[in-house]
Amino acid sequence: MLTVRIATEDDDAAANLLARRAFDELRRVYKPTDSAAAAISPGLRLVAEIDRRIVGTVRYEIEGQKLHLRELAVAAGHRRTGVGRALVEHCSGIAISAGLRSLSLYTIKETGNVAFFERLGFRIVREEQASWAQSPLGADLIEVYLERCL
Repeated sequence: MLTVRIATEDDDAAANLLARRAFDELRRVYKPTDSAAAAISPGLRLVAEIDRRIVGTVRYEIEGQKLHLRELAVAAGHRRTGVGRALVEHCSGIAISAGLRSLSLYTIKETGNVAFFERLGFRIVREEQASWAQSPLGADLIEVYLERCL
């Protein structure tokens, strides 16, 4: 059974490892510049568990009237099973309870993740060249900002 909960300090090692593995796959498409990587604040974290094993994680921060998602990661063997959706929906519940108006996030278009978020009700607000990320192949990257009204 899938459960989503607020992460504890005891979850940090497993959640960080899961996120690192998931994002290592994306490094074929992009990687943050050194200055961008150093500027990321940790935020709050949720974890998704199946049989007491962490299979997904997301960080989030409240920014004004929005709950902003970052670093959504799902273990390779659990993708397309509802884990990502469950994490986003839990964030939605937190935002609604806090009286916020929307969820927001950034993603790199070339990862293919925009379609996933659109299926979850997010809409594209803007697209622009990603100045904080670089392609290992030297290609331009497009940063997409999405929001979902609550």
